Amino acid sequence: MVGLEVTGRDGRGQTSPSILGVGENVKTARIKPLAKRVFEENRKYQSLRTTRLLKRYRLSEKNGRQECAAELTAQSGGLGYDQMVKIAERAGFREALATIGREVARLFRDVVQRTPELARRYG
Repeated sequence: MVGLEVTGRDGRGQTSPSILGVGENVKTARIKPLAKRVFEENRKYQSLRTTRLLKRYRLSEKNGRQECAAELTAQSGGLGYDQMVKIAERAGFREALATIGREVARLFRDVVQRTPELARRYG
């Protein structure tokens, strides 16, 4: 995946690395075409990658039970699908993912509010 990082000002006025689209330098005419191209390539690559991974790790059914790919069982140290699900439930994995989702949404909201161009467009 192609990546790009620029330096901009954070909410406290400090210079810091920022994700493309957040930093002040993104507004320069020189970097906008590059940023657009990077995002297009990432989107194209991610679409192909996601499709490939979904096929690769698709669950199958055997004797009325779901099984994961042999590769995943090997990576987990020999755990079967049912065992993985039980461990994830005990660890509160679903709740952790929900928290991560809320925090990412909050981050995006904050970025849009703090970036004038994004605020005009999406705020």
